[in-house]
Amino acid sequence: MKPLEDLPRAYRMNGTACVIAKALTDNVPNTGKSWQVSVDTVYRYSREVGEDQPIVDEWELPEDVKEFVRLFDMGEYPELIEEALP
Repeated sequence: MKPLEDLPRAYRMNGTACVIAKALTDNVPNTGKSWQVSVDTVYRYSREVGEDQPIVDEWELPEDVKEFVRLFDMGEYPELIEEALP
């Protein structure tokens, strides 16, 4: 994955549409995988997140990324926050 120049605007408290998930979707070569981020883990699914999709990969987030996710969800980065879901 190439280094990010800018982070995308995204939705708070939404693991499939948050800044980290959107950055992965936008910058990782299209593999047909779906991304979901929790407070401490990122998951890659074999297809769209939903019904009993198997997790293909799972990684623990580094401490500084965990802190970013926590602060983003609390509204600390207003310039990155999308206000309403599409």
